[in-house]
Amino acid sequence: MICCGCDYKYHDFRVGNHLRRCCGREKYSRHFFLEIHRKPGLLKAEMARQPTTAVSLVESNPQPLGLQMVSTYQTNRMGDPHDLVELATQVQKADEFTRANATNRLQTIAEQIKFLQEQARRVLVEAKRDAELHHAACNFKKIPGKIYYLYKRQSGQTYFSMLSPTEWGPSCPHEFLGAYRLEYDMSWTPSDKIQQRDDDISAIDTTIDRLLNTKEAITWAAEKTRPDYQE
Repeated sequence: MICCGCDYKYHDFRVGNHLRRCCGREKYSRHFFLEIHRKPGLLKAEMARQPTTAVSLVESNPQPLGLQMVSTYQTNRMGDPHDLVELATQVQKADEFTRANATNRLQTIAEQIKFLQEQARRVLVEAKRDAELHHAACNFKKIPGKIYYLYKRQSGQTYFSMLSPTEWGPSCPHEFLGAYRLEYDMSWTPSDKIQQRDDDISAIDTTIDRLLNTKEAITWAAEKTRPDYQE
């Protein structure tokens, strides 16, 4: 069993009723076809290893710019058959990378959505708490910046007092629920989070003051963007 003997090593030839690639290609050699005849499952296994992605080739035009070509063989012929395999492999890898990149970006968005959902839940919880505190019984005008103490009567009524449990001492008549500071935006801050809130506001004010100073802001920005290798 031999090939057609042509000089063009990618030329097709027939073996029996089957079209085969010229034995000039090592992958499709005469020995390979002999192995196919001896082992029919070899061709199926070989084809299974090939990429299954469809490759779109550029459409041919026998009359470019309205001029009829003498021969379209040199312009429209297919080159190395392995180029198609490599092209299909490249397209398949590109599809896989595109899918992976999209999945990663969607995963990041999903994490951001979960974070925003948690933030929204916390805002709603704090808003509900603030509304309940504003509706608690109180016999005096509440002043922003002051700390007030919440108590609960046996009847279930909640009320604010200016006296802390320490000031009441053992004679405190009702259940102590907590201490809250009224902020200037009419929100309430629990006593255990007052220091954290003050630190956050102080850091924000410092940043704003620094950015409002043009000269200092430029110096600060230059220091932040300076490469690590510079001293």
